[in-house]
Amino acid sequence: MQFIEEIGFSHIHIFTYSSRNGTKAATLPGHISPAIKKARSKQLHDLANAMREAYLKSLINQDYAVLWETRNQSNHWMGYTDNFVRVALNANSDLDLENKISNIKVLGIAQDAGHCTVALI
Repeated sequence: MQFIEEIGFSHIHIFTYSSRNGTKAATLPGHISPAIKKARSKQLHDLANAMREAYLKSLINQDYAVLWETRNQSNHWMGYTDNFVRVALNANSDLDLENKISNIKVLGIAQDAGHCTVALI
């Protein structure tokens, strides 16, 4: 946990180890109980979420190029910056950004810290 926090990853893919019959690992002693695995996974997910939110907040007021992919049901254009951060732009009804690149300024982050909110510049 300390190492992960020191590195400051912007995203962490977390999965719980499960033994697979026929593998060397399945025959080794010292397997961790499901309760401990679950607790450790939760700790990592909590840390990852906090780190993700801190990373996205560090991008506020920064300018980036964005490749726009699609407009969602909430009428937001969704795309990715050149450093792979997901962003959302409140869409104007006549604006067509699909497969286009434009410059944006990061204004904030979504409540769930899943993406940044942006404005065109």
